[in-house]
Amino acid sequence: MLGLASGSALAQSPRSTLERTVLGGTRANVSSHFLMLPDCTSGGDVAARVTKAPKHGDVVIEPAAVVASYEKDTSFAQCNAKSVPGIKIYYKANENYQGADGFEVLIFYPNGTTRENRYVITVK
Repeated sequence: MLGLASGSALAQSPRSTLERTVLGGTRANVSSHFLMLPDCTSGGDVAARVTKAPKHGDVVIEPAAVVASYEKDTSFAQCNAKSVPGIKIYYKANENYQGADGFEVLIFYPNGTTRENRYVITVK
């Protein structure tokens, strides 16, 4: 999950690699994204698109309510357990597939920042 405040240092991390292990045959939430303001309200709608599709599965991006969960020592800790609109990214491997897969997603935040996520998936 990623929540960004306007001007947050996190907004300066343009690319991340996320490693996930998923159970074959099931739809797995591999990440959630939102923009939360310092007063714990939504900073607006987040959008995303797949820029590199997986070879052995499917990716679905859906609007969803996302619950904030920040580290206790951050200024956003007061927002923990509050829900804001965001998106969830799901991956599901092709039937009977086990092994490595991957995909990339470009995420657009309403404050004008973008983030590229590379997902490295292990299907068990």
